Amino acid sequence: MTTLTLFAKAFNSSQLKQVEDLLKIAFENSRTPYTTEEAIAAVVAESRMPNCIMMRQGNTIFIIHYVPKQKNEGMFRALNADTPANYLQNSLEFIKAAGLAGFTLLVSQFQDPALLQIFKYISRKPPFPGM
Repeated sequence: MTTLTLFAKAFNSSQLKQVEDLLKIAFENSRTPYTTEEAIAAVVAESRMPNCIMMRQGNTIFIIHYVPKQKNEGMFRALNADTPANYLQNSLEFIKAAGLAGFTLLVSQFQDPALLQIFKYISRKPPFPGM
């Protein structure tokens, strides 16, 4: 059984997409130059890297790579297959979960300017002030 399959079983419900379907949609949305199979294989390999944490909220998977000597800091990215409104809510829940996990600094890099609106919204009402 693969890590991806275990991940899917742990989070599957009638309202949630299967992880493989979620990833396919997320990769289509991101217009990756890689095939779906290559992209899924890369995520599975990434999930096995040291200092990597994967969280799922709704139909969004958040991947954090934390700094080994400063485990409260990390870089993250999201693989989203949800509606824009749900993605906003998923992001809010992710930030709360990351804060509860001890993160005080998370950095992300993205190319879609619409995503900036999500982070501006969260920064106006941060679940963890100062994060």
